[in-house]
Amino acid sequence: MVEQSQWYKCLEQIVASPVLHHRWLSTLGQLEYVGAAKIAAFLPQWSPEVEHLQHAAEEFRHAFFFMSRARELGVSQSLPQRRYHYLRRYLHLLDAGVTRAVKAAWMRGEVHESVWKSQCYLWVTKLVEVRAVQLYQIYHQVLKARGLFSLQWLIREEASHLREIDRELERLGGGAEFYRYLQDMEGSLFLSFEKDVFSWVQAA
Repeated sequence: MVEQSQWYKCLEQIVASPVLHHRWLSTLGQLEYVGAAKIAAFLPQWSPEVEHLQHAAEEFRHAFFFMSRARELGVSQSLPQRRYHYLRRYLHLLDAGVTRAVKAAWMRGEVHESVWKSQCYLWVTKLVEVRAVQLYQIYHQVLKARGLFSLQWLIREEASHLREIDRELERLGGGAEFYRYLQDMEGSLFLSFEKDVFSWVQAA
């Protein structure tokens, strides 16, 4: 779980600074964009499921929303790609870790060969979405306290995505014990991401 009091204080400091807020919004936009691109890559070339198309479209819209908000702050400096290292590391290691875990389950005969790739996609997406909702809820509180824009609509869409992912995982045989194992792995990776974010905020 996210440490709410720490993140609330951090996000208060971020929102109070146009430069920090620009970087935070750009980070969220990049996170949503990577998620949308992952979904798009997962879609078949022909006859995709409408629910998957809707999910991809909404994630792209979330990326557009955050990046547009960043632009509205009028901060002239743009973030070079190397400044996203904390985000890239979190997503890359999460993707690799889930893939290893699902492959190992497949090798043990716990996951059918025909669905292991789908499970990789669904587990990574679920872990990222759960973490994003936790952060968005705290961020929304900070924004509301300052009379800024709302994230309620976005949080509702992310919650809808999670319900759809849970239905698919249930259909494919995703177990609660396996999910707890993946949560522990994601939690360790998130601590590193959290440390990086807190460090660049404190250094400002």
